[in-house]
Amino acid sequence: MEDDFHDSKQATALDGTQVRGYRAWKRHVTVVMAAYALLAVTAAKARAAYPAPVLPEHDESTHQMTAA
Repeated sequence: MEDDFHDSKQATALDGTQVRGYRAWKRHVTVVMAAYALLAVTAAKARAAYPAPVLPEHDESTHQMTAA
């Protein structure tokens, strides 16, 4: 949870604001967290659409390099 909050602070500039009251801070945090949720959903959909490639197993015993 702490890592997610830290990531959201960096991605959405949560700590880059100066507000004078609690209500303004609460509004700002609500908008920022909604934006972060949108970023997280978008990233998850992109990962599902384009998964990381699976690389073949590499066997060291069959591919030994010889020193020249």
